[in-house]
Amino acid sequence: MTQEIWFSRGGERVRATLAEAFAWCESWRLVAEAPLTAHRTDAFWSQVQEHAKLLRAAVFTSLKGSESEALRTLLESQTLRTFAEGSGARGNFLLFERADECRFLLAPGALASSTVTDGGPWLFWQGRQDQMPAGLQNLLDEAWSSSSPLTQEDLQHDPPAPATAYSRSIPSVREVLGIPSTGNYFELEAGDQELALWASLIGEGAVDLEQAIRLCAERLRAQGLVEYQRLQEDEPVYAALEERLRTARCRSDLFDRPHSGFVRAIQRDVNQLTADQWRHCLIGALDPGVRIDRHEAVRLGFENAQKVYGVNAQRLRSGGRADQALRSAVNSCIRQGHLGRDGAAYLILIAPPAEPTLPALRASQADESPPESEQVLNPSVASPETSALALTAVEPAQPASSDGGVPIAEPAPEPPRLASLDRDVQSLPLPTRALNWAARREVATVRDLIAWLPEALESEKNVGRRTVRETREVLEALLGHSWEQAHAATHGGALPTTETGSPANAAEDETATDALTSEGAAGWGQLAASLTEQEREISLLDIELPTRMRNYVRGERLESLGELFKLSHASLAGTANLGRKSLNDTLDAVRDFLTERSAPPVYPGFLQAWQAQLAALDPIPRMIVTRRAGMHGERETLEELGAMLGVTRERVRQIEARVIERLAERSRWRRAVEANLVSAFGSGRALPLTLLAQDSWWAGIDQQELLLDYVVRRIFEDQLFVLEGPTGNRYLTKFGPSDFVARLQSAKSRVAKLEYPVEMSAIAEILHAEAAPLDPILFSELQHGVDELLLRDPARPDLALGYGRYHTDDVIAFLNGQPDPVRIEVLEQHCGRGTLPDEVLYFRRGVVGLKRHFPDFDDWSARLVPAALEVMQERPAGRQWLVPELHEALRERRLVPDWLGHWQLASLLRLSGRVDYLGRLRVALQDGGQEDRLQYVELLQRIVTEAGAPLPFDELLARARVQTGMVEATATLRVNASPFVRIDESLVGLVERDVPGGPQAVAAAIEAVGSALRESQLGLTPHQATQLVHALSETHASWSRELVTSVLRNESTIRIDRSRNIGLDEWDDVRCPTRAEFMRSEVRHAGGRLAISELGARMAAFYGRAPDRGSLGVMAQQVGLTITGDTIVRIASIAPESGIERIGINLTGVPTELREMFQELAQEPLSDAASLRDQVKQHVDAMAEAYQVNEFVDVAGAHTLAAQCTLLLDRWESLPAADRHLANAAVRYFVSWDDIENDLDAGGLDDDKQIMKAVLTYLGLEAPAQGALAS
Repeated sequence: MTQEIWFSRGGERVRATLAEAFAWCESWRLVAEAPLTAHRTDAFWSQVQEHAKLLRAAVFTSLKGSESEALRTLLESQTLRTFAEGSGARGNFLLFERADECRFLLAPGALASSTVTDGGPWLFWQGRQDQMPAGLQNLLDEAWSSSSPLTQEDLQHDPPAPATAYSRSIPSVREVLGIPSTGNYFELEAGDQELALWASLIGEGAVDLEQAIRLCAERLRAQGLVEYQRLQEDEPVYAALEERLRTARCRSDLFDRPHSGFVRAIQRDVNQLTADQWRHCLIGALDPGVRIDRHEAVRLGFENAQKVYGVNAQRLRSGGRADQALRSAVNSCIRQGHLGRDGAAYLILIAPPAEPTLPALRASQADESPPESEQVLNPSVASPETSALALTAVEPAQPASSDGGVPIAEPAPEPPRLASLDRDVQSLPLPTRALNWAARREVATVRDLIAWLPEALESEKNVGRRTVRETREVLEALLGHSWEQAHAATHGGALPTTETGSPANAAEDETATDALTSEGAAGWGQLAASLTEQEREISLLDIELPTRMRNYVRGERLESLGELFKLSHASLAGTANLGRKSLNDTLDAVRDFLTERSAPPVYPGFLQAWQAQLAALDPIPRMIVTRRAGMHGERETLEELGAMLGVTRERVRQIEARVIERLAERSRWRRAVEANLVSAFGSGRALPLTLLAQDSWWAGIDQQELLLDYVVRRIFEDQLFVLEGPTGNRYLTKFGPSDFVARLQSAKSRVAKLEYPVEMSAIAEILHAEAAPLDPILFSELQHGVDELLLRDPARPDLALGYGRYHTDDVIAFLNGQPDPVRIEVLEQHCGRGTLPDEVLYFRRGVVGLKRHFPDFDDWSARLVPAALEVMQERPAGRQWLVPELHEALRERRLVPDWLGHWQLASLLRLSGRVDYLGRLRVALQDGGQEDRLQYVELLQRIVTEAGAPLPFDELLARARVQTGMVEATATLRVNASPFVRIDESLVGLVERDVPGGPQAVAAAIEAVGSALRESQLGLTPHQATQLVHALSETHASWSRELVTSVLRNESTIRIDRSRNIGLDEWDDVRCPTRAEFMRSEVRHAGGRLAISELGARMAAFYGRAPDRGSLGVMAQQVGLTITGDTIVRIASIAPESGIERIGINLTGVPTELREMFQELAQEPLSDAASLRDQVKQHVDAMAEAYQVNEFVDVAGAHTLAAQCTLLLDRWESLPAADRHLANAAVRYFVSWDDIENDLDAGGLDDDKQIMKAVLTYLGLEAPAQGALAS
């Protein structure tokens, strides 16, 4: 056989090589990790079972977690071996033999996790056995020489430890009273006797009086406070206890009487209950073996505290003292083994509580030392040998649980041992200068060294700051505390205190993080000090060091772990190409190597595997990952953890990212997870968590969904996903949730296109087809998602009547039950809002029904649709017709009856299928190229653009009507806004094209007007604004007044009122006087008398034209002036401020934003009543015409307002002058198109209705609302 050697990362080549080797060999041998039950279906172990008869020997490096069933075939062949306990021999390889030839497959990583799919490198060698390389031969020899045969008994596991039962501690009477060990109950004062009885009964709850007496007597005798042989009712002890209890329960605050004949020792203040008493409340409220929600357990514990201790809190307040204490008790009971966890949210009481423990009984158990949590040392009184322990020997605190437990710090590192203080200084990896100084000064131990403060050491000869810094790193890593703290604890003095908070800068932040994570100099020194002599001899070639450290070790010719860690962290950090990350990665690699070397990981389950990875971390990284994964409640944010640890959010993120990176690189546990996933998934791609949890390896995973989601997202990113289906069930999948959503949407789309009614089997076929590419198990999820919109027949469950019942079938069913068409609001109340089906007809605006509500629908369709088509064919095919246009044309031909309106005609045309219905009462001939409804603004803009120049408004409207029907009022509103501009009274152009001077001129005009307004803080009339713009340039001088106003109207920073006066948008009004106000002001400045000709000239200069003499007379009357000949004079008897003006401003019911315009109208000259009637009629007619094409027009509201206008005009002559001005303003406001709101928009008449109601109420023509009178 020709020698051959190659390397591979695994995959198809390795699988093919294995299959070929199994078929080729006469015998084979195996060294690998023992398979778990989950590996039974693994492809590799299936091959092992299949070729077991040819197996010569199988040596397993670890049997922990394996089961005999998984090794049954190998046990029967008696070829199973294991390494002797303590043996360091390892190997993961297969040897195939045939005559004197062999094939050798070495896979250090892959076979360690029982897989051949990846995890190389794989080394393959084939050749004659006498040609085998020495390294491979040594590996083979060591495996067999250090292993021995395995029996079934070797696979048996140790039985689980029995559960611990909680036992309440009864308070010691002597401790409560502070009395010496010798004493007698009857020698105590009355108050102390009550305290002694209270200590005996506290925690028992309500007790029958006789039972309470006997409990007190028994417990007092056990503590040596009373003596009796047999307790009888006539005994002095019984009588004395009874008398004291009866007195105390009535007068003392230590007892109460919850029921007749009962007594209860109480502790009402929740702040005085001890931790053990809270645990007692919690344990006493739970039933053994019953799974209970954590929050419910806390609630029951609080109720038990009220019942047993009589606490005075009426309710359990979230975050309160009782809530925090009980949640802390939950954590404590879990830690002590009394409570078990069932996921993050559930608890189980493991064993019933035991009988309370008396102090005397505890004292007799000499072999039981107090729990560590009770060993609180006081540094001020401790001996020198124990004072170092006092730094950390306090009750271990539990992390605050996310459900609101008492926030206590994370478990502190182990306290320094006394041996650390007596350790030889020369054995530490201290700097050479420090070691020389120690020898010179005869500093032999760590205790002697820390007697010197850093400042004192730095002042010594040949000892500089760098030496002190490196010495500090080694000492603090060894002791777990700062040099100053250790000095104070061992040589007296107060402990230094440090302020908590975020580091001041990035360097301090990194130092703080290194201290938290046992990285950096502290971690390096700690690991260097902890290495044993055997570990120091480990070859660096056996450790997977980071690339930069590996290059450094090779260049410096370092061979062992001890040689590397003789170097200080500071010296390595100063080396080129060795940064902080490289050193931290080296620490991780060495720690992982030492951990796996001392105890190769075997994971009986996922949760245990995860816990094992966390256990290998330092406390702070472990806490961060635990809380970020939500293992004990809700996930905590980076900000919350940073505030807790005193570092920045970014630093917490970096620590978490580093831990995730390390976990992802740990091949053993990751491959164990992947191997068990392969077994659990099989050939599927989705796995319900409830089903996954039934696998022993995945037990409890359904109760740790937050943890699973965290691991999937952070470690198995883009490989595994957690999916929640429409049923609420959660799945572990090999595809993303978006894939499922896409399949569900596809299924819904296909089901919606079916013709109903349809058999359910047809829908099931669609769902099976959509589920197949994902996983068939998801069929039920797709079915649930589709069933929500299916309309089923209760009498025939195998039949579906429709899909999307809320918008189609339910609507039709409701309308079929109505004798007449109904308003759409009524329909929506019964069936909900949504798009109406095509079968629904409109009978008028807001009223809908079906064909059955339309008399002779088919006959009318046959008569009117052809006639409408004939009308439409008279114009070009591409024209869009308004149905009211067609309705009017058919009425002229006397084809439409009076009861058939344009809405009904629209329904006939829409359902005929012979025209294209474009919505909004617009139709077009089929094949006319009109797929979408024309938008008016776009149409008008296109016409003006194609014209190449401004167009007269009438011509623009005529061209638009060639393509679609358009009401003149609608066109007027559209061209008064951007992008159009009114060049003059007739022409309409585009603001970007047709303004003389272009955009630059527009910008200049806006800037000039804006500057003038801001400078004067007064408004401008259109005439003033035009003159201002004309003065800018010759180009601007050609602008008409209409153009100036139109340009300014399109500027958002400028406001224009209905009189075209101009102001800043930020003002409350345009700050421009009305003509009447201007007249009064000019007369007042002239001394109360002014010639009409002079006033006319001034008004012409201000407004652009002077009013006629009749208008001047009306305005003069409004503001207290009168005309005498050719002069206007002020009437002294009339106040300057007229009643009309005051009412106009303060009229109750007029909103603030409407008052400016209403005030202007109230001060204008009165109009003729007949003229106002004509304007009202024209306005209502125009709105009715607009309603034909715009369903939002409030025609009913317009008719109501018109009737109210008529009411005012009917009483016109009887109204006083001031009230007549109010009525005039209300009517003028209604007939105005450009008031505050556009009358043609939805809700456009709301402002008109408010004005009208306020005026009618004030005039007493309508029942006044509360506060309707003017102020």
